Amino acid sequence: MKRCVFGNHHYGYLTILTVLLVVLAPSKDLYSQSFLLSEVRRTNCPVVNHQADRWFFGQNASLDFRASDPYMDNTNYNLNVPTSAAVMADNNGAVLLYTDGFKVYSKQDVLMANGDSLHGFVGFTMPALIVPKPGSDSIYYIFTTHRPKMNPNDPKTVYGLEYNEVNLNGNGGAGEITKKYKQLLAPEVSSKLSAIKNSDGDYWVVAHKFNSNEFCSFKVTSNGVDTTSYVSSTLGTVHAAPGETNNAIGYMKISPDGTKLALAIHGSDVFEIYNFDASSGKVSNVITSPATFEEAYGIEFSPDSRYLYGTTTSINLPQPNYTPPSYLFQFDINNGNAMFNAGNYDTIALDTLGSYFGGIQLGTDGRIYVSRSPYGNAALSVIQNPKRPGAACNFASNVIDLAPRKSRFGFPNYIQSYFDKPHFDVEYVCFTDATRLFLQNDSNVDNVTWQFTDGSPVSLSGLEPVYTFSGPGTYQVQVTETFGGVSYGPYTENVYINALPQSAQDDTVFMHPGSPVLLDAGPGFTSYEWSTGENTQAITVSEQGTYYVTIENELCCFKTDTIVVLKFDVTVPNAFRPGGVNSVFKAYASAEDAINNFTMYIYNRWGQQIFVSNDIRQGWDGRLEGKEVPSDVYVWLVTYDVERVGKVERVAYKGNVILLR
Repeated sequence: MKRCVFGNHHYGYLTILTVLLVVLAPSKDLYSQSFLLSEVRRTNCPVVNHQADRWFFGQNASLDFRASDPYMDNTNYNLNVPTSAAVMADNNGAVLLYTDGFKVYSKQDVLMANGDSLHGFVGFTMPALIVPKPGSDSIYYIFTTHRPKMNPNDPKTVYGLEYNEVNLNGNGGAGEITKKYKQLLAPEVSSKLSAIKNSDGDYWVVAHKFNSNEFCSFKVTSNGVDTTSYVSSTLGTVHAAPGETNNAIGYMKISPDGTKLALAIHGSDVFEIYNFDASSGKVSNVITSPATFEEAYGIEFSPDSRYLYGTTTSINLPQPNYTPPSYLFQFDINNGNAMFNAGNYDTIALDTLGSYFGGIQLGTDGRIYVSRSPYGNAALSVIQNPKRPGAACNFASNVIDLAPRKSRFGFPNYIQSYFDKPHFDVEYVCFTDATRLFLQNDSNVDNVTWQFTDGSPVSLSGLEPVYTFSGPGTYQVQVTETFGGVSYGPYTENVYINALPQSAQDDTVFMHPGSPVLLDAGPGFTSYEWSTGENTQAITVSEQGTYYVTIENELCCFKTDTIVVLKFDVTVPNAFRPGGVNSVFKAYASAEDAINNFTMYIYNRWGQQIFVSNDIRQGWDGRLEGKEVPSDVYVWLVTYDVERVGKVERVAYKGNVILLR
């Protein structure tokens, strides 16, 4: 029988310590079936996604990832956790709530109303997970797992999988637990929880039953947690260990791209990897490692879901004459069913000094962080380039100083979608912008070569090149990194260049005397700035001149248009002489293009209509039905349409003209 110790929690004769979870990777086919593809940003609007940038873990340790490099910010005042906590921040990275699975703390760092005595079992691997309610900025759900029975005669009450609802606006804005102990799975369950977002904006929360090989996927939608049904997937190793609970321990993660799920089964000394379908919540196609990874415990995917990392940790504290080894492994998912075979994976690090490798967690900076145990360690280790194979992943020990705080056996449990990021990102993606490109993770990079497919191939070097694309559209950009004379990549991303917004207003507008005109840039833009200082879609102007409007769309692309307002009028002579200098009688417009629906009528003194034309360029030559009419005074009537403040009005002029012979 294996004796386990986790922190200072003792249960009968069995004390729980640590289990390391290493996961097996899916096949190459699975790797190519990315469900939720990460993309470079498509907007010039500020992008803030810092929900997973605040980490509370270990002995009051905390990290802030909002800066270029994470730093110890000393803001974890309440959590001293042996394994995994759960933290949720808003888009800007302000902490909203956090929990160890037993107590829930508010953004004011005080116990939240009704936030005591949740049923997450502190000390087991993954006792808690926080998921937001889609479409709400105030409702969150805390999922908790408990422990299985220690043995068939264990008298302790155990709980299954539950959820608790948090309303951040409750209790005067301090937050409160509004629903508590809502059971989703009856006892017993493994201490495994992971979540991923799907293409509908909903979430899958995945748990695993104990004494079973059943995965259970629960959906969280804008209607809340679906308690009426869950997606069942029965395959893989049965999580059971008569007389002990080792198989309930060990991490479980869904890959950032939503295509894979991996877990560690501590008591069976194996890692397993599966296909995961983020559209249906189904788990399938298990690959189980040989039972040679003693006390498998921690597990994590590389940002591109290509590599799987796992740790193993001894269940015994170091002894005076013996310190069990602890390992950090890398598995290549592209090796498919053979990925766990000897010779197909790499041992990245070995610890024989008793500061065992614990839980491992991908950060939003593209690096993987490694906790150390069992007494707590005042520094974190880091896999600096987890997308690179073998030793090139650049594991570095004791990189981040936590003193006087310490890490222990894990990090916060997050929705894995938060870590699905492109290899590089861009800024300034509107047409005519000078687009800046930059790596998400620039650790151990000597040089970078960028290949553009915009017209003739163009190559640029540097960590943050600037490039102006030839027009709106989608462009593939490849980047190759070099370090120590070795090239990595190429990594390819699509870069989207957005068209500029187009104003609906004509470039030239004609204004009839006494008829102010409406300048209308068109609907649907997020902002309007006119040279008159007005910020409305349309403005009224009464003077001719040059006006400017800057419009901005929902992608924060903007364009400035120029509108020239010209006055026009219509004049009519009072006499003409056929065959003379002024031989034809007609109306004259200062801007003929401004005339709409023009008509001119000519009448003799007895009211007989002797001429009509709808063409301002066509005049009367003094004839009626081909015969000259006598010299006399004739009456004319001119009508045409003008625009006045967005409305069309009919203008009519009447006068006399003398026909001379």
